[in-house]
Amino acid sequence: MLIKILSRKNNSFGKLMNYISKEADSQTLCYNLPQTDELNILQQEFIQNNAYRSKGAKNNMYHHILSFSSKDKMVVTPEILHDVALYYINKAGLENHLVYGRVHNDREHIHWHLMSSQNSFHSRKGFRLSKSELKALQVEMEEYTKEHYPQIKHSFAYTTNKRNLTLGLETSKAVIKPTEQEFQITKQGKTTEKEKIIAYLKAIAKQSNSILEFENRITQDSKYGFYSYRDKIHGIMDKEQNKKYRLTTLFKTKELATIYRMLQSKDKIVELQKEKEH
Repeated sequence: MLIKILSRKNNSFGKLMNYISKEADSQTLCYNLPQTDELNILQQEFIQNNAYRSKGAKNNMYHHILSFSSKDKMVVTPEILHDVALYYINKAGLENHLVYGRVHNDREHIHWHLMSSQNSFHSRKGFRLSKSELKALQVEMEEYTKEHYPQIKHSFAYTTNKRNLTLGLETSKAVIKPTEQEFQITKQGKTTEKEKIIAYLKAIAKQSNSILEFENRITQDSKYGFYSYRDKIHGIMDKEQNKKYRLTTLFKTKELATIYRMLQSKDKIVELQKEKEH
């Protein structure tokens, strides 16, 4: 499903709430809020909670959109919508925030509009999600949907195996030519930074049972992580030293490329098993 998060700097809770509520008879979610359709009451809850917001926080609220494909419209039930929204709230770190939402059917596709408070209930603790955390959340939401609702077949934008990690495999037969500095380090019997990265990736790949797990382990690592270029994964970054290593270079290591292909094969086997079961 497509997931968007929009920040709102103004404090017009009523304006966003009125937009979300324009479909009066649609499915509603009131999380950490009174179970009511009275918008004035709900708005006051947001205003009162906003008084606890940190003065340094730039945003007053967030607008979350969770959208399913129009091709899945006939199989997305109210029960699925409710469960997916609750799972999203939990995984996005909003379990202690105020969340109000409604389902919109005004277009071909079904989608949630959720409004969340910037800060937790009567707390200064605010909501924050980095780009890498958002990408991980988008992938996790789709994996959850695939696992629990196999009848949904078309609402996947982030787990279609079109990510840019495979770019590195195109040149995997080539030999890495060390730089002069790397050559001198190797000559002294020391391990280069690039070799450390490759060893790290090998270890992660061996511990993983799928490409998704491989990618998630790297995303969640405290030292290393992905960096992107034009919204595509471009390489690995050493966060501590702020150094970047292109995947097209790292995957020239034959052993690592072989491990990654094995992960691809595991993914295909799992997919075939799912198709047989359903």
